[in-house]
Amino acid sequence: MFSKFKLIFDEGLVRQRHGRCNVRRSVVRSQEQHLTTAMFRLCDVSLDRSFGGSDVRTEREHAIAVCDLLENNTFVPIGHSGGPYRLKLASAEGRLALHVATENGAHVISHYLSIAPFRRLLKDYVLTCESFYDAMPCACTARFEAIDMGRRALHDAAAELLRERLAPKVTVDKNTARRLFTLIYVLLMRNTSLVLGSHETKRVVRQTFDSSSGGRIRNSKG
Repeated sequence: MFSKFKLIFDEGLVRQRHGRCNVRRSVVRSQEQHLTTAMFRLCDVSLDRSFGGSDVRTEREHAIAVCDLLENNTFVPIGHSGGPYRLKLASAEGRLALHVATENGAHVISHYLSIAPFRRLLKDYVLTCESFYDAMPCACTARFEAIDMGRRALHDAAAELLRERLAPKVTVDKNTARRLFTLIYVLLMRNTSLVLGSHETKRVVRQTFDSSSGGRIRNSKG
């Protein structure tokens, strides 16, 4: 009888210890995942300002994209041990430059992308954004939603292309790619010839939304 009770007691201890081990493993895995997430992310993003400012609405998109990106992102330079990272977006000789450094400023990588594969999507995105903002004051709900759906589809396509082009050097998730594309759009709209070509830039008239004038639309040459 005593042996039977002892066996039951021992089995209970084993199950209890096993349960504690499982809890410890779960905590360790959670801590490791949190550490990995904290290491492979962006802690700072900046844009090249050499081309000057942009219009109010584009700068608003810039601010929102940076805020959303820094709040939640995945950024993994291939072969690097971990960050967090600082990213500077710039243009260099007609190409898009991504300069990556660690949080303390140590250089990690500079990756250069041709703008050519993005040009058609960027042109369509610019035109769709113009239609989107033009429609804001007066469009019916159905037209406004159709334009917004088209804009989102272009944004998704551009983000997927960006992920593919970055893949040899940097891994990013879908949401990170979408927000990075917004920042690339803002950067390139400061020098529209990179997107539209110099011969087109001369005749492009951009609709600038002036929030300080009660939502009125004014024309200004880009």
